[in-house]
Amino acid sequence: MNAPDDIDRAIAYCDTLAPGFSARIRGASAQQLDALAELQGRPLDLPHRRFLETMGGSTGGLDFKQLDTSAQGLLTGLGATYGTPVAGFELFAVAEDEPYRDLYLVARDQERALESMNSRIGTTHASLAGDSGSRVAATIAEFVCHAMLRQAVTDHLPHRQGYLLQRQHAASAPEPTVLDALDRIAAKLGLAQLWFSSPTTRFHVADGTVIIARQTARQPFTVTVMAKDREAIADTDEALVRALDLKRLRSR
Repeated sequence: MNAPDDIDRAIAYCDTLAPGFSARIRGASAQQLDALAELQGRPLDLPHRRFLETMGGSTGGLDFKQLDTSAQGLLTGLGATYGTPVAGFELFAVAEDEPYRDLYLVARDQERALESMNSRIGTTHASLAGDSGSRVAATIAEFVCHAMLRQAVTDHLPHRQGYLLQRQHAASAPEPTVLDALDRIAAKLGLAQLWFSSPTTRFHVADGTVIIARQTARQPFTVTVMAKDREAIADTDEALVRALDLKRLRSR
């Protein structure tokens, strides 16, 4: 679940991977935050507000790819063509390139997760309520920490191996037993689970090795192992394939 304190914890985590990160970020102004709340027609979600207070002016070099999470970007998007989002949907990031899928903080089933949606079809947000967006992260902290983990660590690991669950079905809900089994395997291999892991995504790390497993509704269970050498890939490969009935994808 999202919590305002987790934003500060995420910033502290980013500092461990990119020293000085917290000194480079810059928050949005109080005037910008008030204007956003007015345009959305309701108070900002508290964790989102904390995110904007700390890095809504500058993300300090943290790269969210084509997504603009800044307060000014949100103001421009909401003020130009989007209008007021429907209840339960809060614009979190504006896409600046194809395929123009914006990121929303969405309330579903007593959760508030980040989902990618094509809100540029039509001129209002009225169609969002019936849209089952693609989940990007269960929490804002996961979104921030995963971006930093990718930028500072996994983008620099030369070897990777992907896996897919052999049972090819689109699950209507996550399969906790599969994720739990992966957790046990990772622990036996000496990898530690990172604190921002969620019920749908797990992050396990050791020196020079990262495992990311993901299972969201209507999507297959996937695992990616990234490592500094092929021996580390081999160490995890047999255990994962044998225990979880995984299919190997093309390696790198």
